[in-house]
Amino acid sequence: MAVLVGTVRPPSGYLRGSLPASVFRQRRRPQIQAPRAKAATATAPVTSSAKESPEKAVVPAICQEETYVSGELTFESSFLHLFRDRMGSLKSGSPARLRGLPVCALPWGQEALRKIITTLAVKNEEIQSFIYSLKQMLLNVEANSAKVQEDLEAEFQSLFSLLEELKEGMLMKIKQDRASRAYELQNQLAACTRALESSEELLETANQTLQATDREDFPQAAKQIKDGVTMAPAFRLSLKAKVSDNMSHLMVDFAQERRMLQALTFLPVPSAPVIDLAESLVADNCVTLVWRMPDEDNKIDHYVLEYRRTNFEGPPRLKEDQPWMVIEGIQQTEYTLTGLKFDMKYMNFRVKACNKAVSGEFSEPVTLETPGDTLIDGGEHYWEVRYEPDSKAFGLGVAYRSLGRFEQLGKTAASWCVYVNNWLQVSFTAKHANKAKVLDTPVPDCLGVHCDFHQGLLSFYNARTKQLLHTFKAKFTQPLLPAFTVWCGSFHVTAGLQVPSSVRCLQKRGSATSSSNASLT
Repeated sequence: MAVLVGTVRPPSGYLRGSLPASVFRQRRRPQIQAPRAKAATATAPVTSSAKESPEKAVVPAICQEETYVSGELTFESSFLHLFRDRMGSLKSGSPARLRGLPVCALPWGQEALRKIITTLAVKNEEIQSFIYSLKQMLLNVEANSAKVQEDLEAEFQSLFSLLEELKEGMLMKIKQDRASRAYELQNQLAACTRALESSEELLETANQTLQATDREDFPQAAKQIKDGVTMAPAFRLSLKAKVSDNMSHLMVDFAQERRMLQALTFLPVPSAPVIDLAESLVADNCVTLVWRMPDEDNKIDHYVLEYRRTNFEGPPRLKEDQPWMVIEGIQQTEYTLTGLKFDMKYMNFRVKACNKAVSGEFSEPVTLETPGDTLIDGGEHYWEVRYEPDSKAFGLGVAYRSLGRFEQLGKTAASWCVYVNNWLQVSFTAKHANKAKVLDTPVPDCLGVHCDFHQGLLSFYNARTKQLLHTFKAKFTQPLLPAFTVWCGSFHVTAGLQVPSSVRCLQKRGSATSSSNASLT
């Protein structure tokens, strides 16, 4: 049981009533009593000095862990009444004791006050920052609402202008059709009027001739009337209207358009696309990703594709070392990534749709395998090597681990290679087990190497044209390593490549080539 003796002087701000009495009363509520067996030890009398003030006493207190603390407390009159009911009578020069007063009820020290001040300052700063952000959001709400309102008015004004133009055009067509028909009918009406007048004159003349008493002139008059009737416009006039008065071909029905206008609303948030794994393809270091929208949406403006490399199969992890790469502005529901280097086993993909206002949620991420292993102990592998043209000599191929560091490629049975010599004259040969075969083909600046471990095939290609240069056929009994040699030059290796589809096709048809190289196997 530890007994500590010290002097505790509470800050004057607390003693002078800076905190309300209710706070102290609240902290006085816990009652912690010492065990009766140890009460005699806990209440050893402590006397106060006669020179001290009446409000100064040495007081013992009991903590929660049965550790008794004696402390010298200095109380001022404004603070004294808060603890009078717990401390009992404090008389100058007489012993005093706290009745089970725990240490936690003692006035706080300066260090605790500093922590409170720091906490309050941090909280005040957080509140001030939040208030500033709220004020800024209010300003943004006003500005953004004004902008979208202006855009809305502009869109409706555009619709009004378009409708007005369409209305003017259709009205003009009606007026033109009406004028044309009226012109034709007016002309036909005028012709009919003239024909009617001529016919009426002939009719009157014929009646007068018929009623005349002079029979000598009758034949001549009758002949003239007959000739007039023959030439009369009434008998050469069509009594069928040239145009119709029906204007039904200019009627309109805007019911469908009206329903479309009634459906006008704000742009909806696009749905998340669905990636079609069955249609997606990984080949030739390219990835073609195909997706579709779950619902038809003619408001889609473009798509955003994100991808990243990973070594983990399954759903993408939240924390990855590789960042998401972004491709924006995709107009179709598919996209092909070209020129990739598959230096990791998998790639994650996700797509989101965007309209002119907002973008939707990303699709469910998918993980596609992108094989590009470098350890040659099985399967198929492909890599490309580009050497500098000014290199004096250069060779590449594969070798067992047992090949010595200073042994030349192709000189032993543990290595296979093609070798380019530019020293005196250009030569291009295939070498294995100290045997060489001259390759009668131009030396390309970039060579592709394809190794099928299980089939025992090692082929070299022109990386540009995928022309087959040479094929070794062997039974590989140990893991292989890519091997290189260079003299007075340099080269660049591109690894992590998939086997090109053209190389696979040439391999299937390459039985004749492998038989021609039997002397080197």
